[in-house]
Amino acid sequence: MSENTDNPIQHKFTNPTTRTELQITSLNTEDTSLRNVNKKLDDNLTNVKILNINESYIPNLRILGSNIRNLTVLNIPHCGVKNLDGLSICQNIKEIYLPFNDVETIANIMFLVNLTVIDFEANNITDLKELDYLSILSNLKRVSF
Repeated sequence: MSENTDNPIQHKFTNPTTRTELQITSLNTEDTSLRNVNKKLDDNLTNVKILNINESYIPNLRILGSNIRNLTVLNIPHCGVKNLDGLSICQNIKEIYLPFNDVETIANIMFLVNLTVIDFEANNITDLKELDYLSILSNLKRVSF
């Protein structure tokens, strides 16, 4: 690992046998500062497939940027997420876990055709018409509201 300790994501991980740089494909982070989360989510994360963020404030998923396009699992509970703008870039995503947030509409997930699991438990989705968006998702196996 490199000596840079300011941002754990910027560390270079190396396979000790082949001495080749490894790519980060899963990231778990807990941070109460959105500024610090943004600093961590830089271009080094283009290969991340699983992203878990806890104890942060992320009202809009667009803040995660375009470097999340390869995500297959997104888990962001209790982070104040209000809308799903920016999530449509994640065409490979299979599982979305956003319980205990402030989401009001799920319209932005209707084109994520690979979705198999969604969890929007304890959000602000009150309009039953929102469920119509789920009918487009033919691979959906598990839904929590």
